[in-house]
Amino acid sequence: MILASNQAPGMLRDRIINQLNEQLSSLFKERDAEQGGELQKSILLLVQNAFSKLDLVTREEFDAQQEVLLRTRTRVAQLEAELEQLIDTVQR
Repeated sequence: MILASNQAPGMLRDRIINQLNEQLSSLFKERDAEQGGELQKSILLLVQNAFSKLDLVTREEFDAQQEVLLRTRTRVAQLEAELEQLIDTVQR
């Protein structure tokens, strides 16, 4: 999963979890405090568990890896062209 932020994945994950917690709190205000609180805690634990299993990277890390991949692809194309030239030279 790609995060559109320059924050560290753990910091962003915590921020998202906190935002979800706030949203859940507002959703359950109308319910019985004890029932809503237990349901909110259960959902929050599920969300935290799901995030802990994800392999998240920051946008900055993703962009850096994308640049490396582009350079690598360019270099492979150059080497393939050189190899073709060498093969042509040897076959003559």
